Amino acid sequence: MEDIYFFLCFFQFLSLSLFFCYVNSLCLPPFIVWATIVFN
Repeated sequence: MEDIYFFLCFFQFLSLSLFFCYVNSLCLPPFIVWATIVFN
């Protein structure tokens, strides 16, 4: 049950991060590097 809440919070955080990176294109490259490190 707690895993579902964690997933929802993580998904919301990821969505907000992508949104802010879309607004500020300078944020995009560091976010890609961060995502690559986290998911690899």
